[in-house]
Amino acid sequence: MSMIGGRRRPGPGAASDVINPEVSGVLRSAAAKGFTGSIDVTDRLTRGTARLFMYEGGLYAVELPGYVPPVAARLGVSDAPAAEAAVAAGAVSIGALAAIHQEFVIASLGAVLALPRARTHLRKGQTSARFCTLPLPVDPLFDLVRMRADRLAGTWAMLATDANPATTVALRGPVAGSVVPRGEAFTLLEAVDGIRTLDGLAAAAGFTRAEAVHLASVLVDSGHVVLADEHLAGPTGGPLLVPEEFGTRVPDPVAQPSAATQAAGPSPWSAAAAVAAAAVAAVPPTAEEPLVDDLSERKDLADLDPVDAARAAVIALVDELQDALRAEQAAVERTAEVSRRLREARAAVDGLESGVPAPAT
Repeated sequence: MSMIGGRRRPGPGAASDVINPEVSGVLRSAAAKGFTGSIDVTDRLTRGTARLFMYEGGLYAVELPGYVPPVAARLGVSDAPAAEAAVAAGAVSIGALAAIHQEFVIASLGAVLALPRARTHLRKGQTSARFCTLPLPVDPLFDLVRMRADRLAGTWAMLATDANPATTVALRGPVAGSVVPRGEAFTLLEAVDGIRTLDGLAAAAGFTRAEAVHLASVLVDSGHVVLADEHLAGPTGGPLLVPEEFGTRVPDPVAQPSAATQAAGPSPWSAAAAVAAAAVAAVPPTAEEPLVDDLSERKDLADLDPVDAARAAVIALVDELQDALRAEQAAVERTAEVSRRLREARAAVDGLESGVPAPAT
């Protein structure tokens, strides 16, 4: 199906039968060329611009206007500093953080690909240090986005047929006080207050819409949750509650990191933690700067009482991780530059071998 004539974006609970051919074509072309930079995708209806960040042809971050992934809520902590401490102290593994970031990246990509009409613009060399994952190959993502859309539509069809997750309120069910569900289902149930919609619950608990609908179906089946018959009008202002809202309404702007904060390097819990910290962890310690796994061996902590020593250890580890992330970011930038020069050198060799002079630089 083409983009010609009156195509409308599917509703929040409907499957997307079309992936925008212009956006997907640009993504495929950028991936084939090993593109490093951002692809800005502007929705022609709301005028909102999403930014898809790629490194050497792989997608590693998606930023949506009016939306900040609720990673702190997902980790079960109150704010960014608490999340930083949890990551630095090892309470949250890098693998778990990477999985959380990847969920937000894929859900955001799905919202961008579902835009009926969009325009694109490539910006070479642009990078992001916010809510990243390891670079993902592009082609498999299209099938994944379709599968997620179909699963969301199928699950929602079993819950409600005349509403959507943006307008449907969840209520405590008849067995809410009996056997307590586990894991993420319990996290979503804890947020149910009879006021929030499913999208609101997703934002409060740190989920995407796709995750919240799946968990809600589990809770409805178990009798812990029922969906209200009366529906709300849906949000008209405020930030986006879930990435899947992108392109459906104009959000209020949200605060972005200041230039000074970005210059200081990525925070351990946000942006590049899943990428940079994983790479740092894979590098063995050098003889000059051995790593100390047992914090009790730290001389600067020996004279403190246990509580103060534990707090000081967390602060020290946060500082160390920030230094490591800065070093890793510099290494990534250096790798991108060397990769660019290598491509130019290979092109020059190919030109000489074919008798065609290389273009002047």
